[in-house]
Amino acid sequence: MPKREAESSDEAVQSKKAKTSDDSQVAIQLQKDDEGSYYVDLGSMKRATVSQFKGKANLNIREYYTDKPSGQLRPGKKGITLKVTQWETLLSVTNSLTEKLKEVDSGTSSKVVEKKEAKKEKPKAKKSDGKMPAKKRKKAESSEEDEDE
Repeated sequence: MPKREAESSDEAVQSKKAKTSDDSQVAIQLQKDDEGSYYVDLGSMKRATVSQFKGKANLNIREYYTDKPSGQLRPGKKGITLKVTQWETLLSVTNSLTEKLKEVDSGTSSKVVEKKEAKKEKPKAKKSDGKMPAKKRKKAESSEEDEDE
């Protein structure tokens, strides 16, 4: 895989190709953050970052926010950290997951169809028959008793 020269000493950039829905090729850039970890920008303030914690490599998929005082991007609470073995497991089933995602997205999955039908069959809430709910009725009755005394 060819590497491009980094624009600065902090950013090493490596190009990879990814397929999009229209089968055109889009370059995905592997970038390096201030801490020396490599990441891919996933858009919508999300990143996939390869980092090390206690000597073990991890893949972090996380939302980021802009720190107001410094203006820097910081990792947020929302996200997941995968160990190398978990990442390998996920990679081994990517074709199956991609297939199922397409089915669900197009609405052809049988479970999705069943859920849609179940929602249609839900009984509708009964319309009010003009009676007061029990809680309000008790409150009204107790206030009437107070007035009688």
